[in-house]
Amino acid sequence: MPRISAESRSAALFRAQLKRRPVPRRLKPAAKAIWQDIVDDRPADWFRAGNWELLEQYCELLVQQRGCLDALTKLEPTDDGYPGLLRSASRLAATLTTLATRLRLTVQWDVQAKSRKTDERGEGTRDPLLGGLAWPAPNAAAGRVVRIASRRSSKNI
Repeated sequence: MPRISAESRSAALFRAQLKRRPVPRRLKPAAKAIWQDIVDDRPADWFRAGNWELLEQYCELLVQQRGCLDALTKLEPTDDGYPGLLRSASRLAATLTTLATRLRLTVQWDVQAKSRKTDERGEGTRDPLLGGLAWPAPNAAAGRVVRIASRRSSKNI
């Protein structure tokens, strides 16, 4: 039996009127906003029953880490509380990374290995197609010369 694509599963859940889990009341307002952003970004069946507690922890710890980083920016590295605060921020970052991996929130879950998206490198001189030179400029009129794929070669369109 062939695998059902994520789009097909999401469409089936949409047709079945599956409701998303509401934001827990015990979360702080900042954590509630993070929760809502994450849940809205993922398909309705992304999180299983065991993941809801992990998602709550992730949201709360992310708020704590942001507070820790804000406090770090106000201190100088020579201040007394700086090393302890830096250790706390580092531990929170490690915990958040683990939770994000367990909740499948990392980039590896968004990009399929066969999609060739992992081969893209962005702007640069290595590959002019990825630098935006392969597509004609939006204001290019028909019949004008537009640079395509290379700065040396041009093509009439």
